[in-house]
Amino acid sequence: MKLKLGDFLAKEDSGFVTGDYAKATGLAVAYLDAAGNIYGEVSGIPREISSYLPSHKGVNEADVDDSEVPVKFDFLDMGLTCYRENVFVRGEKVITVVCGLARTDDTDGKVRDAAAKLRVSADDYEAAVKRLPIVKDETVRIATDFLAKMTHHVMNGIYFGRINDSVVNVVKPEVEQSADAVADIAGRAKKLESIASRQNILTLNASIEAARAGAVGAGFAVVAHQMGEMSKDSAVIYGDIEKDAYSLRDSMKKIRDVLENMD
Repeated sequence: MKLKLGDFLAKEDSGFVTGDYAKATGLAVAYLDAAGNIYGEVSGIPREISSYLPSHKGVNEADVDDSEVPVKFDFLDMGLTCYRENVFVRGEKVITVVCGLARTDDTDGKVRDAAAKLRVSADDYEAAVKRLPIVKDETVRIATDFLAKMTHHVMNGIYFGRINDSVVNVVKPEVEQSADAVADIAGRAKKLESIASRQNILTLNASIEAARAGAVGAGFAVVAHQMGEMSKDSAVIYGDIEKDAYSLRDSMKKIRDVLENMD
């Protein structure tokens, strides 16, 4: 089953994460979904360059609703330093962390080219960028890596927590049912043992009766009837044991399937 980002992080809540992280680092921060669309909002955009952002609906607004056209916005288009890290759950990319829009030692030479892509005045854009403080490239990289690791741990924790709950909900009743079946089998086995013992006694009585009655053997009819009744009981009990065995087998199969799906 394909994982859904909304199962881990509500879009309306993503802004709390990116907003706080942007304030702590002084960098612009955003989450992208698996398709590369902005998830929630872009936080921490420097005021000096906010007016130069691509005019996609949602980029300069608080939220991007599900009903709106997906918003794509590549920080690299701005000619400023930024990094991105993918976050995987169960080997599947769920979200991408993007941090940056920072001026570093090597960005000034890229600004005029970026202005051409943005279709804005190169002089004006370059002047706006130069009003930004210079940040070390390593700072942006480490900040991105840290947020990606934090997001990874949170999302994988949520995923495996749900998996564990699912396993417990399935395995526990199946184990209990298996234990009940085993106990029932043990009880029926004891009944069979008792019946076997009684059959032995009746067989002995039949021998004694035969010795006494000689050719008449009147008591054999009674003994034969009782033996027949106990045979019927044995057949029923054996049938119940067979049902319990099938039930136990099915329970164990369910447990095995659940454990195999955890891999």
